[in-house]
Amino acid sequence: MATNTNELWQFALLHYDELKDPLLGLQAKGIRVNWVLAALWLASQSKRWPLIDDAALIDHHERVIKPFRVERMRLKAVDEPAYERAKSDEIELEKIELQGLYCLLTNAVVVSDNDDLFADNLSAVIGHALMGNDDALKIRHYFQR
Repeated sequence: MATNTNELWQFALLHYDELKDPLLGLQAKGIRVNWVLAALWLASQSKRWPLIDDAALIDHHERVIKPFRVERMRLKAVDEPAYERAKSDEIELEKIELQGLYCLLTNAVVVSDNDDLFADNLSAVIGHALMGNDDALKIRHYFQR
C-alpha cells in the first residue's frame, strides 16, 4: 500500500473533488491526471515543472494504470461490486504513481518567480494546444481565485 503522507498526495486529496470533472475531461483526452495534480502542486510551491524522463514512472502509467483503468471501466456495466473494488485498487496504483512523482519532483525542481506558474506548469503537462480547452480553463480559474 502506498503512503498517504507526502505533500503531493495531500494536495491531490485537498483539490481533487472540486477539480474532478475537468481533470477527468482532460484524462479522456489522454492527459495524466496525476501529472496535472503534480504540476499544480509544484506551482503552489512556486516551482516550475521540470522535464521528466523517468522510464519506470512512465512505464508504470502506461503498462499498469491505463490497462487497469480500461478493465475497471469494462466492469462498471457488468459487475458493480467488482467495479468498486477495482476503483479502490486503481487509487492505490495512482498513489504509487504520485509517490514516484513526489520523490522525483522534490529532488529536481526549479524555483521560479513567474507570476502564472499554474498556467505554465499546466501547459507543460497537457500541452499548449489544450490550454484553451474548457477543462483546462476551469482548472486555471480554480487556482486564480
